[in-house]
Amino acid sequence: MAKGLAEKRWLLFLVSAYQFLVKAMVSIFIVTSLTIFLKKAGSKGMPYFYTAMNIVFITIQSFAARKLKGNSAGYLSTSAWAICVLAILRVTLPGADHLYLVTAFLLSVAVYDLFFNQFFINFCNDIYPLQEGKANLPFISAFGSLGYIASGVVLKLALSVVDIRTVMAANVVTILVSQGVLVLARRAARLRNSPASPAHSPAKPDISPSHSPDDSPAQPAEELAPDGIGSLGKFLVLVFFFQMFGKYWLDYQYAKTINAAFTTEEELASFIAMFCACCDFLVLGSLMGLTGRLLKRIRLSTA
Repeated sequence: MAKGLAEKRWLLFLVSAYQFLVKAMVSIFIVTSLTIFLKKAGSKGMPYFYTAMNIVFITIQSFAARKLKGNSAGYLSTSAWAICVLAILRVTLPGADHLYLVTAFLLSVAVYDLFFNQFFINFCNDIYPLQEGKANLPFISAFGSLGYIASGVVLKLALSVVDIRTVMAANVVTILVSQGVLVLARRAARLRNSPASPAHSPAKPDISPSHSPDDSPAQPAEELAPDGIGSLGKFLVLVFFFQMFGKYWLDYQYAKTINAAFTTEEELASFIAMFCACCDFLVLGSLMGLTGRLLKRIRLSTA
């Protein structure tokens, strides 16, 4: 029993550490690359960048829906190694500060972040039973926020000593460490979920009379229809559209203001790093102190 509990805690630590490292790495690359992009293209380039980012991601999603089956950890590892190669080329090739190359690398990291968010959840679903995964998700997500916060503070301190290119080169080490942690997490998951492991306990179906499969309530026809997403789904699509439209409009105004306020790349990157760290600190604080209480009182859809 004690061994099984230790295996659970070790796996949770590794998955959380992996989330922490990847989010820290992504944050540093995005802040530094976005800074160089803003100084070279100006804030007017932001709408075009966001358009390109979403087109590329939607294209990947369309391909993924048809081709990518299982092995979420493998996709996470492959995509991270691709970013690692691009980052090495970014900091070593002469002329890599050309606007088009800067934009291409920023676009790659932004799409990777979206890709990671999706496949990391799939990875957690692969290694955790449903209820255990739901219980661990807040803890794992908190480590993602901590990664953003820590990376912002570290970036702020580092830019007072070295330039942006040196920070980007050092960040490659973070990718390598995160891949090592992912290997350990996959190994721990295999050991924990093996039939011989005391932590492995197959889920038992609820066969009590009050929960007989034959007596389960019928699902609304709208939810069972294979050719539609239902009225709730359409409403959420509309909500998310306006939410993202508002977010990108605010991002553009924010980028225009700070790009004019700071003259050097290091000053601009330092401000963005600390601004993002403070935002994630507030997000983490609200998740810990407010969200749980709020969702106990009102429905998620209402919130």
